[in-house]
Amino acid sequence: MSTTLLPPTAVFVGFTTLTCGFCGVHFAMDSNLYDRRTQDHESFWCPNGHERHFVNETEAQRLARQLDAQKADTEFWRDSHAHASEREDKANRRLRATRGVVTRYKRRMIQGRCPCCSHRFKDLARHMSNQHPKFDADKHIAAMEAKEGVS
Repeated sequence: MSTTLLPPTAVFVGFTTLTCGFCGVHFAMDSNLYDRRTQDHESFWCPNGHERHFVNETEAQRLARQLDAQKADTEFWRDSHAHASEREDKANRRLRATRGVVTRYKRRMIQGRCPCCSHRFKDLARHMSNQHPKFDADKHIAAMEAKEGVS
C-alpha cells in the first residue's frame, strides 16, 4: 500500500492569556473559546484544575440591557401621556356638561322659576327667602349634575 504525504499546512490559532484568580498560574485559552465563555458564562478550568467562569456582562449584553431599559422608559412615558390626554378629555367633557347645567339653571332663575319647587314667581328672591331659606345653590347644582349623569 502506498502512502501519500500531504504538504505541511500552517494553521494559525489565536490565544488569549489569562491568570487563574485562585492559584495565580498564567495560561492561554483559544480565542474562540474565550469569546464563547465571556458570552455564555459557562465554566472552564485553569491548568491546575480550578473551575473558573466569567461573571461580568459583556459590552453587547450591557448595551442590550440599556436598550431594554430605554424601551421600557419610552413605553412608560407614552402610556403616561395617553392617560393624561384621556384625563384631560374627560375633564373637558365634564366642564362642558357642568356649563350646560349652570346655563339651564340661570335661565330658569331669569324666568322666575323656583329651582326647588319649579313654580313661577314674579319676585323669586322673596319666595326663596320665605319658602326656602336654607337653599344652597352649589349643592343644588351638584344634585342637578348627578341627576343628569355628569361625572
